Amino acid sequence: MAYEMVKRLEKSGEYQLLVALNKYVEYRRSIKNKKHDVWELSFDWKECSNDKFITQKLNYIHMNPCKGKWKLCSVMEDYLHSSAKFYETGIQGVYEIDHIDLIKDINLDD
Repeated sequence: MAYEMVKRLEKSGEYQLLVALNKYVEYRRSIKNKKHDVWELSFDWKECSNDKFITQKLNYIHMNPCKGKWKLCSVMEDYLHSSAKFYETGIQGVYEIDHIDLIKDINLDD
């Protein structure tokens, strides 16, 4: 959608707005040829404070490669870079995983 917005701005001659959008591009992204930032960069931080919420987020992460236009796998545990295989079978994959039950009670404030 952002690319389409930039195309329309270019087509309609909105060069001042394009220059303004260019000013918001972070340096590390500009060296990769990023020219405009249409959306504000953000990080949607959520505290995982209970088992239900943690399970919901793990399920979302594990199912994500199976959905959408990419459809990287049909079964979540088949996605090579996911922890789903470990959670479903107990078998470690490419990356060593600690089960969430081992770390969820750690209090970082102590």
